[in-house]
Amino acid sequence: MKFTHTITRRATKKFSDDFLVNLIEASGNRLRFSGTIGVGPDVMALVDVMDASYRIIQSFRSPDLNALGWEVRWHSYGVEITKGKSKYVAMTWPIESWGRVSERQQMDMVSR
Repeated sequence: MKFTHTITRRATKKFSDDFLVNLIEASGNRLRFSGTIGVGPDVMALVDVMDASYRIIQSFRSPDLNALGWEVRWHSYGVEITKGKSKYVAMTWPIESWGRVSERQQMDMVSR
């Protein structure tokens, strides 16, 4: 018995040379402005990159982002992170407690 196997090439996603861009895009662009740390003039933003299950993949402080070459701007809605032509907005949004079923999931189960 002879087996034949055809290999087809799929288009591969081109990754950026930037660590943060790759991390954000791999997460599905789930950025969360999780808060601030500091006292007085020394206030830092905290930004989390979340996975599809809304678990934290990586956390960054604004000085970390600056060290990676990103500029962090504060706005009333959260923070804007820019570097060259790349621009992302991180806003606050709630995270459900681990193991707790969200209101949306509860409504989906009731409607079935």
